[in-house]
Order: sequence, then C-alpha cells, then structure tokens
Amino acid sequence: METDSNFKRLDPRLQRWAWAQGWQALKPIQENAIEPILSADTDVVISAATAGGKTEAAFLPMLTHVMQSPPAEGFSVLALSPLKALINDQARRIEDMTRDLEIDVTPWHGDASQSKKSAARRRPSGVLLTTPESLEAMLSLHAPWVRQAFANLQYVLVDELHSFIGSERGAQLMSLLSRIESAIGRKVPRIALSATISDPETARRWLRPHQDMPCAFPDSGGEMHQVQIAVKEFVADATHHPEEAISAELFARLRGTNNLIFTNSRKEAEAFMVSLKELSEKEGVPNEFRLHHGSLSRADRHEVEKELQKGYHPATAICTASMELGIDIGKVKSIAQIGTAGSPATLRQRLGRSGRRGEPSILRIYSVDECREDYKFHLRSNLVQNVAAIELLRAKQYDRPVADQAFASILVQQLASLLSEHGSYYASEAYEQLCRRGTFSWVTESDFSALLKHLGAKGVISQLATGQLVIGKDGERLVGNRDFYSAFTTPKDYSIVDKATNRTVGVVQYKPYYGEVFILAGQHWIVDSVQERSSTVYVGATHSKGKMMFEGTGIEASAAVARKMLEIYKTDTTFPYLDPATATPQHLEAARQWFKAKGLDECDFIRDGQGLAYLTWSGMKANRAIALMANTELGINPAYDHLSVTGLSPENLSTLGGILQAEESLEDYGARLASHVPRVKKERGKFDIYLPDSMLDREYAASRLDLASAKEALIKHC
Repeated sequence: METDSNFKRLDPRLQRWAWAQGWQALKPIQENAIEPILSADTDVVISAATAGGKTEAAFLPMLTHVMQSPPAEGFSVLALSPLKALINDQARRIEDMTRDLEIDVTPWHGDASQSKKSAARRRPSGVLLTTPESLEAMLSLHAPWVRQAFANLQYVLVDELHSFIGSERGAQLMSLLSRIESAIGRKVPRIALSATISDPETARRWLRPHQDMPCAFPDSGGEMHQVQIAVKEFVADATHHPEEAISAELFARLRGTNNLIFTNSRKEAEAFMVSLKELSEKEGVPNEFRLHHGSLSRADRHEVEKELQKGYHPATAICTASMELGIDIGKVKSIAQIGTAGSPATLRQRLGRSGRRGEPSILRIYSVDECREDYKFHLRSNLVQNVAAIELLRAKQYDRPVADQAFASILVQQLASLLSEHGSYYASEAYEQLCRRGTFSWVTESDFSALLKHLGAKGVISQLATGQLVIGKDGERLVGNRDFYSAFTTPKDYSIVDKATNRTVGVVQYKPYYGEVFILAGQHWIVDSVQERSSTVYVGATHSKGKMMFEGTGIEASAAVARKMLEIYKTDTTFPYLDPATATPQHLEAARQWFKAKGLDECDFIRDGQGLAYLTWSGMKANRAIALMANTELGINPAYDHLSVTGLSPENLSTLGGILQAEESLEDYGARLASHVPRVKKERGKFDIYLPDSMLDREYAASRLDLASAKEALIKHC
C-alpha cells in the first residue's frame, strides 16, 4: 500500500492498523473516499456492496481528521444506525480500529452499557453511535447537554442510508440532524453508507434537502466479483406441496456450509425451520439450520449471528429482513430466496452477504406459484417477477427511493419534541426551524397554521398570552410516553417464556389462550399460563402440532419491476440461470406463448373470473390510484393488485385518462381523491390521528398513490 497516495494521508497509527489486518491494498471505495472526507467540507455518499469495506472507507479518514484537529470537548463523530445490533457490531470494529488512538467509542441505545453511557454524559468525546430514537430522547430530555456534547461535532455518519430514505424514521432522522445543526449554529458534513444506491441525485437530495453543502460520490471501482444465479420454479397443486420439495432441495444443497435462506414472512421462516429440522431428525444427522427473525429473543438472534461469524461448524440461518442489513456475520457460501424477490435493491443487499474470498457469490431463488385457472398463473407472474428483479439487478437499476413523501405524522412528533426541548417556542420560529429550513419544506404557512389549530383543539399544544406555544395536557401524556421517541407504532408484545428453563423464546403480538398450541422458534409449544400484568406467556414444549404465530404477506411489484415484466413477455431473451431440471425455462416459454396467444403483446386487456382485467404494468400504487379514481369519478369499485385493475371498460379508462390530462396539478388532485377515502384507512402513521384532514389527505396521496404512472397507463385509452 506504499504506492497508494491517499493511504499515506491517513494517520500513521491507522496505517499500521490496516497493515495488521493483512490488507495488501485499500479497496477502490476506501482509497477514493479519503480525499472528500478529509476535506470536511462536503457531504459524501459511499455506495458499495454489502461487506465491501464501507465502514472502513468512512472511519479511516474521519478518525484521521479527528486526530489532526482534536476538539477541546464533545463528540467528534455522531453515527446513526437503524439497528441496535448494527451499532454493537460497528462499535466493536471501531474500537479495534481506535485501540492506539485513545478515542472513546460509545454505543448508545436501550441495551447498551450503562457505565459507558454514564461516562459519556460526564465527559462526551470521540465517537457516539446511536439510533434515531435515542437521539430523539436526548434532544427532548437533555437539550442543554446535547448542545454542549455536539458543539464541536466534525462529522455525522448515516449507516444503511437506503433503509432510511422514504420512511418515517428517515424523516425523523433528517429533522433531528437539522435541529442539531441549528442548535450548534453550523453545518456538519454528513457521510452516508449504502449498498443499493443507483440514483445519486435522490440520495443527495434526501441527505441534504436544502442542498446547501456539496455532495461527493467516490467511485467504488466497479464490482469484479463473480455472481452465480439459479432460479427454480415450484408449483403447488392438490398432490404437490412446494414446501416439501424446496426443503429437500435446501437440505441436500446447503448442509455442510454456511448459508442464509431468506423468506418473505416470519410465518414462512418458521414453517421451513420446522420442515428442515424434521428432515435432519429423519436422516439422523445434526440439525445445521437456525432461525433468525425479529420476534425471537435477542439472545437467540445474537447466538445465530455469532455462530455464522465464527464459522466453527456449518450453520444455515433461515431469516427475514432481520439479517438483510449489515450485521457482521462474515461471508456465507450462498443465499437462498424463497418466493418472490421484493426488489432488485433487496436482492443486491442480500447477495452481498455471499461470496467468501476467492469464491463467487451464489444466489438461489425458489419461485413458488399455485396451479389455478387465472391469467396470473398462465403468465407465471411470480416467476417473471423474479426474473425482472434479477435483470434489473444485473443492470444495476435498483429501485429509485421515494425521497419526497410527506410524512406529516412525523411533523407532529417533531413539533412536540421541539416544544419539549425548549419549553416554549413561537409559532413562526417553529415553522422556520421545522419547515422553511427543515425537513418538512413542503408544508406551507397556512398548512402549519391549520395543524397548530388542530393540535390545540386536541389539547396537544396550547398558546400562552405571550403568543408562545407550549405542550398541552394531552401533549404532556404523549411526550411522557417512552414510546413517543419512535417514529413507528410498536404493537403490544407478549413475551413467550419456556416454563422449564425460564428462558425467553421470543415475542408475539397477540395474547395466546390457555392450552393453545403454536409454533415459535421452530418449536411446538403449549400455553401453560398467561400473566396479563407483565404480558408474559409461560409455555411448555410439546409434540402436538400447532399453528403458526405469524401471518404471511405478499410482495408488491414496483412500477419498475412491472414494466420489466412486460419487456420479458414481449421478447425472446433466454436466461441461462433458469433451471432446466425443474422445467423452469419451459414454464417461462409457455407463459410467453400464452401472453401472445391472448394478444397481450398488442392489447392490455384479458378476461378474468372477476371481469375484464386491464394489465397496466405500472405497479401497485398506480393501480390503487386508478381504482380510487373509478370509485370517485364513476361510482365503480374495481378490484386491483400490483399487475392489473379489474372491472373497468376501455371507455371507463379513457374517461379517467381524460380527467388526468386536464388536471394542472396531480398533487392537488391526489389530495382531492384521498379526501374520499375513510379517515380510518388513511391513519397509517403513528401520529396521523393528530393531523387535520387536509394534511392527512396529502400524506395518503404521497405515500399510497402514483398518479404520474397512472396517467401514463391511462392516456393510451384517451
């Protein structure tokens, strides 16, 4: 690494640390990130594959700058992460990196060491790693300390950027960072890490909404890593059950190595865990399969992560998105995806887990469909959706993040938090802080005034004779609830405890009844007793068969995936990763032939059991918008899903297209459409109950409707 010019700019102790890791050279993203981060005058987005060295790419130059310009007091780096497990993992890695630098590293969340947090309260310094919820609590409860602790802040790091963009937590996080910069009176460079950013403009706009600091995108140097993909389709009918065939395939292929099996729901993860455990018992071999999802105990999840990371013996984890983000589990041999792939970005994130040094990354997709007499089965829509996601992945066309959703629900939280932080605030100053200069720039002064009146009527805020806003009686109860700091609703959990060992197995979101038998953690349990006061359910292991504790959910195709599906049907492109042993290529060819035989290459209509289906190829949000328009404008209530709208004639579609063509503002029209949706169906955000109708309508339209894609689909019939 002597010839790496930027490497020489790192602190000598960090250079020695890199040599000690056995590195022969920095990765391109690490080399190219040094210059912009060391300059400390620009935001930086670091995009590279999972386990691609992003953490080191950010922290090596950040820590070098801290050592070159050490602050007199306070934290130098504030690192935000979506998961506690990621914070713990990152803290371990940074502590190793800073061993010779005498830089404090403090993980700060509900389960973190109290002694470390107490030391940081007394003397804040070094690197603080936390979640948006914990940062919210700091600002609300300890504002004077926050202003002192962050007075000399040099960097803000946002880990797993893609998980924040277009989410309530993302809106909360951006508002918090804006409030911190306002409190310390200056802008702080923001360094963001992500594995799935293909749209730099959206990332830049989201990371710094007012774009009042430049943003650099260091070159990752391309990906030379070999990827192997295989797709197999399994069809369920009266005599064949895909779960059995897929389990047998996984059992035969994955035993003896470390792997991850992703499912689309906790219910599916539990089902495959039971099936694979039973197969192991039947074959008389050790069970190498493990379970990892958000409803299992923290101790059990950590044990699975540690088992994969150490790699002392083969282990394959059956998991949901709980293992999707960058928790350090080392490299696994392969990734399996059961069911439809949610998006190319999700596939990219998961695939990055695979590929040991010198070995290719391996992705196996087990596409599942049910034999039935409808157009979706004849089109093999689940299979083609998987192929579309893979092709977008290969082209590096990941989902474009939705960076401009309203999230007015979070504005309510941030206003209450701001009043809690300062005690009182003038309305004009609150608008300036949160909206004009803050995250909610789409909110007009009249919108904000309407919100204040609504919150006042609900007792959330009140106004003093001086004109200042303060927290009202109901607002005090709201802010006083420890759940207030989270941007999302947390359902009530019942802890499931094994009575024989007093070990917590996991949690469920409903109260089981005495004697009920259910499956959790891949085990059958019978309820022994329920303690309502402590929300604890005591259970015992049983051989009786029980039900799954979780419902399954389908995966919606985005507009990009839907359009790619249409392209696949219309072309004769062959895909070498389709498995001939399961006749998957033939299934695709049969779907294409059916597509052409029905004239769908020239007409988007197909007669379905429910009526005439219009294949929009525009995704779920666009189809939801068309259905809502039909109900509002024509008094028709059509069925819809992510592929089609059923129950409208070509004349109906032409009428709706004409309406959209005549509209000057799709945003205003979307809000008017949303006003016809019952309020109870629009209150999806945690604080939506406190929004006036006008803001809730705009929120619903922004998050649930895609009128631009709907217009594109409809004007073909004008």
